[in-house]
Amino acid sequence: MATHDGPLGDREAALLEAGREVAGVGPVELHQPLSPDALAAALSSPSLARQALSAMVVMSVLDNEPSALAASLIESYARALGVGSDELTNLRQVVDGHLWTFKLDLARRVWLGEHLRAAWQSGGVRWLVGAVGARLGIVEDAALADRYRALGALPAGTVGRTYVESQRADGFPLPGEKGSQVEPVVIHDLMHLLSGYGTDPAGEILTASFCAGNRR
Repeated sequence: MATHDGPLGDREAALLEAGREVAGVGPVELHQPLSPDALAAALSSPSLARQALSAMVVMSVLDNEPSALAASLIESYARALGVGSDELTNLRQVVDGHLWTFKLDLARRVWLGEHLRAAWQSGGVRWLVGAVGARLGIVEDAALADRYRALGALPAGTVGRTYVESQRADGFPLPGEKGSQVEPVVIHDLMHLLSGYGTDPAGEILTASFCAGNRR
């Protein structure tokens, strides 16, 4: 995967080096890549096979724009190994342009899914209609929006006021306002706020890594 689209780059080399250190092995010389069947013959454990697929997916996105060629190549290894992975499914969704499906599938499996299930259980269809309507910019949940707007009247330096100010500065609507995300996303936004990580791609990766390190 590191060389499927050209010579080995600095990012690919750094990831391979990190993997080598984690595995606790000495320097590794890169030779001709293993074919799907050869890799399948070398990996008898389904767990190791899934780890290999996940590593391939990570390698494929180091250039920021995963390609259809990369997805098809990894899928050929998955077939030979007889395993699949959520990461590979998500890669295919991104490559095919199904970004909403990708986001919903990702949200279902991470921290947001737990909060969405709790919101559904407490609010039911009424909550769902309001959340979807606000996201699409059709309606506003005035009561919810007013609760968050009120945080802007707190003293300077408090988490609530800083949250409102940062959302306004970045051009993001508050929960309940038209175009807003579902309310549990506030947890993610606060992680950005408290950590100091930005909302650019690098900042999102740092925030996600911080959250992942504080979960099971």
